[in-house]
Amino acid sequence: MEYKEIKIENIKRHPEQVRSDFSEERIDRLAESIAEVGQLQPIVVQKKEDHYLLIAGERRMRAVKKDEQQKIAAVVLEEVSPEKFRQIQLIENLQRQDLNPLERAVSINKFMEDNNLSKKDAAQKLGVARTTLTLWLNILEMKEKYQQEVLKEDSPITLSHLSLAHALSSKTGDP
Repeated sequence: MEYKEIKIENIKRHPEQVRSDFSEERIDRLAESIAEVGQLQPIVVQKKEDHYLLIAGERRMRAVKKDEQQKIAAVVLEEVSPEKFRQIQLIENLQRQDLNPLERAVSINKFMEDNNLSKKDAAQKLGVARTTLTLWLNILEMKEKYQQEVLKEDSPITLSHLSLAHALSSKTGDP
């Protein structure tokens, strides 16, 4: 395994890519994020005779292309069997664990406070819609028992429910 920057023009997409749905809006947000803070995670490719075959990181590659960069950071694997290729792609997409809603809200709130950012500015810097960021932050305005209920794996209460309750509470003045 080798880590290096390679020319994007030398990378070919694998025809059996696991992901087939690529939201241009999300690619644009990722491109903005990469332009601001850099590429935080390399793509994974396999070395072929005269090119590299993309194994994982097509969204990152598309985002870097949008920013008109010529090279991308990559982990280069020498030989990958078809079985190993599929396994790497699935691990890359399935094993990723997002922050839970409360961790995400607390972290975003701290980021906003530390940088004196409005919701609009924070949303732009983080590459998410302002309405989405507001929905995520609503959990911080709820009582702890409701925050904890959203975190339960089998809970019927979601962030959307909390957001609706928050909106109703704001209109009626009744917590």
